[in-house]
Amino acid sequence: MPKSSDAIRKANLDGNLGLIIYSIPNFPDPETYLAVLNELESNSFVSVLETTFPVADRYSEYANETIQNAHHTAIQYESGLGSIDHLQTISKPKICVLYRATYEDEGFTKILDYSQGNLDGILFEWEVESDSDFVSLGQQRNIEVIHCAGSYLTEAEVDDLAKKLPQNPLIYFEAASMTGAELSDIDEMKQFAKLLKSKRPDFCLAAGFGVKTPEDVALLAGIEEMDAVIVGTAFLQAIEKGTASAIDYVDSITRSLTRS
Repeated sequence: MPKSSDAIRKANLDGNLGLIIYSIPNFPDPETYLAVLNELESNSFVSVLETTFPVADRYSEYANETIQNAHHTAIQYESGLGSIDHLQTISKPKICVLYRATYEDEGFTKILDYSQGNLDGILFEWEVESDSDFVSLGQQRNIEVIHCAGSYLTEAEVDDLAKKLPQNPLIYFEAASMTGAELSDIDEMKQFAKLLKSKRPDFCLAAGFGVKTPEDVALLAGIEEMDAVIVGTAFLQAIEKGTASAIDYVDSITRSLTRS
């Protein structure tokens, strides 16, 4: 089982949703970032850390203004593959949002080789038409290529996804139309989550896009099939205000992870 799913399943056994936090190396500055990273590492409610290689351009339409501005700030301090070297000391599972600029400038094989033993998963930030070769290359290095799934998928496309993925895959459940957007209709999300789990009960569903408030998390905790939530844009807005703001924000989220 991939390490990320392992950590999320552990949270589920404790009666909680798993929690994935997206941060960008050195944002808003190296001192604040490292201080908060250490807090996330020690926080028992945080299951997985989501990171990235900071980039200056070639974002997809999914990247909102907050995310792009954060990248522009972070890249002033460090860029390239070495920007994640500090994560070697972090014991929690780490997955990386891979942006097109890094992929085009470095190449996927080089990224995987550099990340082997450090990253546990990679998620493409843009839509990749065919990723079977990427999945195979990742498996050779014990790095999971994470797939997105939204209610726009037909049942036939869900069937194809279920057939091609290895055991216990982490699925990025798109809970909104883009990063930072409003959550989709709750009944629509419940229906799609049920469909996914009916095809593969071992799918580990982590809801991202639009998860901002404790109320959002509580709403998603009410979906029986949901396993975790991913917080990105709102966390970046909190950490930009300083270490205390970021810690307070995470604490507010964790209080809604417990299932009623």
